[in-house]
Amino acid sequence: MQLPPHPLYSLQLTPHFDAHGASSLTVLLRLQLPAIKAGDAVFFFDTFYGNVPGHPFQENDIVATDDHGPLGVRFHNVPSRGRDEKQHWSFSRETRGDVMLQYDVFPRKVDVKTPLGARIDLRRDQGGLHGAGSWFLPQLISDQVFTIVVKWNVPAGAPESTRCVWSYGEGTKPLVRVDRSQLVRDTVYMVGPVQSYPEVSPGNGGEFSACYWFGSLPPNLDRLKGYNTVLFPKMAAFFESSGKPYRMFMRKSVVGFGGTGFDASYMLEYDDTSSGVTDDALIQLFTHEMVHSFAVIDPEEDGSDNEWFIEGIAELYSSYLP
Repeated sequence: MQLPPHPLYSLQLTPHFDAHGASSLTVLLRLQLPAIKAGDAVFFFDTFYGNVPGHPFQENDIVATDDHGPLGVRFHNVPSRGRDEKQHWSFSRETRGDVMLQYDVFPRKVDVKTPLGARIDLRRDQGGLHGAGSWFLPQLISDQVFTIVVKWNVPAGAPESTRCVWSYGEGTKPLVRVDRSQLVRDTVYMVGPVQSYPEVSPGNGGEFSACYWFGSLPPNLDRLKGYNTVLFPKMAAFFESSGKPYRMFMRKSVVGFGGTGFDASYMLEYDDTSSGVTDDALIQLFTHEMVHSFAVIDPEEDGSDNEWFIEGIAELYSSYLP
């Protein structure tokens, strides 16, 4: 495969299975980076964001190497702003050549008492797994444009019903994007007995929209599952953004209803009571979450995230655009 001439950011995900379906992931990151001095912050990781604790990594969970051998990984907590918390990841010595990180990721355990929050955590759902990269991937501290390659490595013994989906593509072939590294964190990953509409994706590139879920949907969601496929080209034309796919992911939760927007995608959460939500309310929510992927406002200079304006714009357009 001929890749674009940018430094490589490679993400390989290997799902593991137990008697109940997809149970965990092994992450393998390979990064082409300039030499990094010992102790310099290389990544940041959200240990708490959007009322959701990040994956509970320990330093010895991360196996890091470069061309000279093993690299020790060190975590350093960053002073928090508000409720959200971060940590920096650094190395114990100066790096040489490509840097590789390998570690295992396990789904968050939730129950009826789990507080509601951003739909970013990796969860088990009716035989599958889904979650956002920001919950289990460190963010490289760099504005460098990379050739990003995302690949699913499905083991030979996986169930025949297994499908692998990313916000920018589906299947086990390498999926390539040219962008900054934040893309891999601001997108959704899903593996297991995935259901979809349309049933067969028209491809991994170009302008189209599809939705994905596990199990059986409530009647109202099943009835409206094609809404985003119709809305997306109109939304893309309105915001003068074309040539990209769009994917809607749906997760069943013990308790909770709402959505979280990501790059080229969003995650809708529903529970057993969501069958009572009206079609009009669902359509407004679908539109609201899709707007988040188009109408982006950068944080203020002091780091404030402009949430009031971000949500207000989504509410405005969700009222007018349908």
